[in-house]
Amino acid sequence: MKICLVSDNLVGYHKYWSGAEMVCKILAELLEKENQEVFFLTTRVDDKNKKGLKGIYQVPSIAKTSRLFKKLMFPFYLFWGSLVSFFFLLKTKPDVINFLHSNYLFIPIMLASR
Repeated sequence: MKICLVSDNLVGYHKYWSGAEMVCKILAELLEKENQEVFFLTTRVDDKNKKGLKGIYQVPSIAKTSRLFKKLMFPFYLFWGSLVSFFFLLKTKPDVINFLHSNYLFIPIMLASR
């Protein structure tokens, strides 16, 4: 079974993370022990060494911007994030999409999965 885990941040991938991201990591490890294919959708990271990791796909979001910029650019990021998510989901065809602490990615990925 193919499972897509959606989280704004990932342990060991992003600089800042919390307990919800630790739950995501533990869930992924448990699923991989059961021979399930696990993919991640997460927000972008600026570190070039982490961009090509297998199974982790980055979706554009407005996570780290000022309030005025968020209001002005929200429709663009909603469209662009949905488009990127749609092509990722079309490529991998997951059976399950699990949202874990996805404040910035929920709407674009939900629109893409529909």
